[in-house]
Amino acid sequence: MIATLEQVAALVANGLGINEPPAADARLAEDLGADSLDKVVLEMLCEDTFHFRFHDDQSGFGNCNTVGDLHAAIIAEQAKMQESVAP
Repeated sequence: MIATLEQVAALVANGLGINEPPAADARLAEDLGADSLDKVVLEMLCEDTFHFRFHDDQSGFGNCNTVGDLHAAIIAEQAKMQESVAP
């Protein structure tokens, strides 16, 4: 399943216990109040929901500051998975 921005925003809202899915430009820490533990939970939720593991390169979870960044990182990881499966 390819992650949509709406799915990622809903996942962030669920993971952080907020009522409304945040906008793409919402900053995880500054705007949504995510601390380091919240970010670990979000990373695990993303991996479990979209069936992949973040890698520690430039597109990884650690470089995500906004919901849009997180969506882009998920898309990048999903693309890597597709490339590794393709013949």
